[in-house]
Amino acid sequence: MKDCDYSGWMKKKSTNLMTTWKPRLFILKGRRLSYYYSENDTEEKGLIDISFHRVLPADQDRLTGLHAQLTGAMASPSTPQ
Repeated sequence: MKDCDYSGWMKKKSTNLMTTWKPRLFILKGRRLSYYYSENDTEEKGLIDISFHRVLPADQDRLTGLHAQLTGAMASPSTPQ
């Protein structure tokens, strides 16, 4: 999980009908967004194809605020429970 561009915990919902949101560790390397069940996993558990999307840095308060406003997300990140 070293040499990644970004990493952090988010919640992911599977495609099953009767499922809940579960915390996953996401790793972004270029345009490869993979996820793991824990920090101790050595192999990725899944991959989300973002190859046709642009990856923008969220290091500006203005960009982060705009994203939160458009998506209805909280302005500050939260950790999984």
